[in-house]
Amino acid sequence: MEGNSYHFYELERVIKGVIRQALKEIYDLNLAESEIALETPPQREFGDLSTPLPLRLAKTLRRPPLEIAGKLRDILAAQEIPYLQDYTVTAPGYVNFWLDMAALTRAVFDEITVNKDKYGEVKTGKGKKVVIEHTNINPNKAAHIGHLRNSCLGDTLARLKRRAGYDVEVQNYIDDTGVAVADIVVGLQQLKREPAPGERFDYFCWDLYTEINQKYDEDPGLKEKQREVLRLIEEGDNPTAELAKNVAHRIVECHLGTMWRLGIYYNLLTWESDIIHVGFWRHAFELLMEKGHLVHDEEGDNAGCWVVK
Repeated sequence: MEGNSYHFYELERVIKGVIRQALKEIYDLNLAESEIALETPPQREFGDLSTPLPLRLAKTLRRPPLEIAGKLRDILAAQEIPYLQDYTVTAPGYVNFWLDMAALTRAVFDEITVNKDKYGEVKTGKGKKVVIEHTNINPNKAAHIGHLRNSCLGDTLARLKRRAGYDVEVQNYIDDTGVAVADIVVGLQQLKREPAPGERFDYFCWDLYTEINQKYDEDPGLKEKQREVLRLIEEGDNPTAELAKNVAHRIVECHLGTMWRLGIYYNLLTWESDIIHVGFWRHAFELLMEKGHLVHDEEGDNAGCWVVK
């Protein structure tokens, strides 16, 4: 815990180390660090950290929990652990720790001053790779606040992982063969709409999506058109599929522009159409069948469907 390299998690490790040493000296008991739990108390009056360890050890040691807690407190207090200023015992057998917030705050500010942008970096993920997938907006309309919330959560997790030393690959899965895109294609073909001069394409498609869904209610026959368009999109290599691809790419460009303004970026855009057209799904399906993980239901709610066991 020397210098400005001090971190709060090191304080927890020191506390656990002192507890382990105390148990060895007093009771000749060896505990692993992972067996010592430190918790945040439910109420401020019980300190900043606490451990219920005496309760767990009472039966093993055949001693009252409060007695064990008192002995641990006395040894901890004698150690003068940095950034801890007080120790208390509460029934039925908790040891509570009070942080020296002034000293801890000074240590944090000193570390920030020295390390600047490197403050908070750790190396726990060094040599490890993680994939984080987020955003995943249907490419049929503009992003709304719920989409942005998901993107911000995913981007925050990616940044935290990078700070921890991980090699992070951020992916954004694009469902460009689903019903949402098919609805825009049906809208373009049936309603003959065009964006107004200067109108963003994703905003235009949002209104178009709303309008075509209203038309479905007025003309149920359009749902058959939707199913046909969906089939053509999945089949690929036809004018309808090309139109769908163009729509999806234009809207994703708008989405990327929105995210870039927030400082959110991706390493890989995974297009569902690519997965379908290269045969990845077909191969996976055949492999699942070969391994006996699929069953074809003949009756019930899933009649006619392949179901994963």
